Formats: sequence, C-alpha cells, structure tokens
Amino acid sequence: MKSYLKSNHLEFINTHDDIFGNDIISIILPQFTYHGYLTKSPLEERLMSELNYLPVADETKKPFKANWMVSDSELLLLYVNGVFNEKSLYTYDLVPDCPDTDLFHFTDYNGLLTLIVCIIQLEDEYIDTINFESINADILHIEFENGMLVNIQKELKTIN
Repeated sequence: MKSYLKSNHLEFINTHDDIFGNDIISIILPQFTYHGYLTKSPLEERLMSELNYLPVADETKKPFKANWMVSDSELLLLYVNGVFNEKSLYTYDLVPDCPDTDLFHFTDYNGLLTLIVCIIQLEDEYIDTINFESINADILHIEFENGMLVNIQKELKTIN
C-alpha cells in the first residue's frame, strides 16, 4: 500500500516523548525509498549487554529510539537517543565506537529485522513530513550479514 504522509526529519527526536518507541528506518533503493519503523532494534542486544537493559515482554515503547538508513545496501546509524536509569544518553554514549561523522556503518549486525512500512516514496517525490501512525502497511522482512542488506521479503498485512 502506498502512503504519502509528511513530517520534519530534523524534529524526529527533539522532545523527551520522542526518545521512546521503535527505531525508524529508510531503505533507499534505485526507484523508491521505504520509510517506516522496526519492531526490533539492531541496537537492542548491544544495549542489553552493555547497559543491562532488559526489555519487558509487553513493552510497547522502548526507552531508546534510533534513526537508521540503508543506502548502497549498507546499514547506517544516523543517531540514537535514550533514557536509562533516569539519565539521558545520546549517540556517542550509547555507541561509543561511532565515529565523529554523520553516518556510522553498523557492520557488526547480522540478523533478520521486521520493517513496518509507513511511506513508499518514489524517486522523484519530495516528502517534507512523515507520520508514523499508519493503519495499513506493508511488512518487509530484511536480512543483514555484516551490516549489508542481503535479502528483502514482503508481506502485506493490516496493522491494528
């Protein structure tokens, strides 16, 4: 399902409420870009081991949120913010190996992620706003090896 919604990327994680929730991701392909959110964060295992973060089984909003991009099949971390033990932490706190550049190549990630697609942007469209409250969405299962996208499988479902 194609959905063309709007929001400002610069305002993505500028409020305390926006720190909590699911990671967002954009997958840039030659003719279009998928924008949506992940049901599991590629950072989750790292945060569990390094910060003793233990997700609650029915947790609907994680205490952190990251912004990802897949470009040229590489998994790139743009930034991540979170609150652990009542302390606000940011990208370099949560990913100390992140270089002082705009993009961190997340090469150590191997696994399958589920992406709920909220927007499909055609290559010649400009989207200045994004709303991640979509009711109907495509679901993509995206697989990574060493931070490289190796497979995408699509399933169509209705999200309640």
